[in-house]
Amino acid sequence: MSLPCKKGEKATQLSYRIEYQPQLVEEAVLRAIDGHTDGNIFRKERNDLYRMQDEKAREEAFQTLHQCWFEHIGLHEPLKEVLSCWPILRTDTHRCLLVKAPSKKEVGAELFVAENHAGGSEGEIRSIVIRLTAELLIQSEQGIHFLRRELLHVVDMLAPKFGYESNLPKSDIGPTYDRLLQERYRILWDLTIDGRLQRMNFLPASVKDRHWKIFKNTFPGPGQDLERVFNFFFGNVSPKHQDLLSFSLAPETWFIHGNLESKSKGICPLCHFPSHYLMDAKGLSVAIIDEIKKEHTNWSTAQPICQQCCDLYESRHSETDTFKEQ
Repeated sequence: MSLPCKKGEKATQLSYRIEYQPQLVEEAVLRAIDGHTDGNIFRKERNDLYRMQDEKAREEAFQTLHQCWFEHIGLHEPLKEVLSCWPILRTDTHRCLLVKAPSKKEVGAELFVAENHAGGSEGEIRSIVIRLTAELLIQSEQGIHFLRRELLHVVDMLAPKFGYESNLPKSDIGPTYDRLLQERYRILWDLTIDGRLQRMNFLPASVKDRHWKIFKNTFPGPGQDLERVFNFFFGNVSPKHQDLLSFSLAPETWFIHGNLESKSKGICPLCHFPSHYLMDAKGLSVAIIDEIKKEHTNWSTAQPICQQCCDLYESRHSETDTFKEQ
């Protein structure tokens, strides 16, 4: 059996730098080696390193061993496969760094641009940083799905046609408005991501139904218009940041049909988003009304609110009750 590199040698560096945090590599290898046919060979080689007296040299030897076995058992293959799907990831950045995420909730990918680039090209000052857990890294199917979704977001950030802007417009109204805008934008962007992955046969057809349910619960409006706009975003092979932002800010400007069933149509007094469905707030429970008035002291139940704000404050009230029970 031959390993990709011998003890004492470092893995070959490619022109495009793919780097793994040593702690992530070690944990992934130790998890993946259980039950592997070469597990006994790995453990013997690892145990031999404990005999080294020089602490610094021993630590370097462990890192080299883990890196070699990381490649030998194929844990580097999912990232290589995903990077090959979209050449812009390599041509417009100079390295991809994978680090261990503190928790499952903090996994994700980000694009970093160096501040002091000293005349370097845009590709030379950009880096991709991916945060993930060792558990996700060794789960081939789940790991590659995660990498595809995250790195397609990065593709959009790099693509001039998408026109990505890192900061969404801020409002003087308050953080509730900003959070709602961020959530709407995220839902739309994820929708376009999965739409493209589904057309590449990386996702099942059922993913469209799942996104449709989320979409229509997030953006109330006339059924005909909602379906048309949803299909526009899900089927768009080249989405644009400004389209996502425009619909997130003012969905009704995209609608062409009037809402004959709605008795009240306008701006929600809480989030200040336009809505085709403003609810009669008089039917809300006293607890929910009190929850709303904590942030909006001048609001009264005579002012109808949108479904999203109603859901938000109901959720907050439920979380408060759960906390009290604990």
